[in-house]
Amino acid sequence: MKLRWILIAAGIGSTMISAAIAYALGGIDWMRNTEGAISILLFGAAILLSGTLNTGPRASSTYYMEDKETRHKRNRIVTALVIIGIPHLLLTFYLYV
Repeated sequence: MKLRWILIAAGIGSTMISAAIAYALGGIDWMRNTEGAISILLFGAAILLSGTLNTGPRASSTYYMEDKETRHKRNRIVTALVIIGIPHLLLTFYLYV
């Protein structure tokens, strides 16, 4: 539970830093594009690592070929990417609306 709060703080901090740098370098339009790109990269990596894009036979073979420890580690990485990506995604939605 404590790790999730650390990840949320890291996501908010990285959002503030990246938005400030993007705004200083190129204004609101560049900040909008930068935050959108970071959101896409983080959630895209989470989707690829989670195995969501695998088809039926490939998904079952991946599930049965990896051990419990590896699966747990992969799920923790996916969770971290999603939690860190949420503040970037929220800022992107706010800037576009």
